[in-house]
Amino acid sequence: IKDKYGAALSWGDLIVLAGTTAINSMGGPTLGFCGGRQDFRDPFESEELGPTHVQDEEYPCPVQGECESPLGTSTVGLIYVNPQGYLANGDPAQSAPQIRNVFARMSMNDTET
Repeated sequence: IKDKYGAALSWGDLIVLAGTTAINSMGGPTLGFCGGRQDFRDPFESEELGPTHVQDEEYPCPVQGECESPLGTSTVGLIYVNPQGYLANGDPAQSAPQIRNVFARMSMNDTET
């Protein structure tokens, strides 16, 4: 498939599409697929994860660890949630609600998370 579509299909999209297709073929739930990732040979070519001046202006996050929708993350600069727990305190009881909230923004329920 990668040979057929070349640069029009990123490796990231191919991996996610393969996983989504595998789950679907085994009778699992059909999850959404959002393509558009880009492959970069040089990591310095890719955009920084954040924060950027555009993000700061349009979607500010005044308290790190408590970012809200439409941001998909709880902490700017991280992909989803802080692996050290809510506000890096390591308490699972405080982390669970935040994980649930962040993944719900991406239309995922507890099972999909």
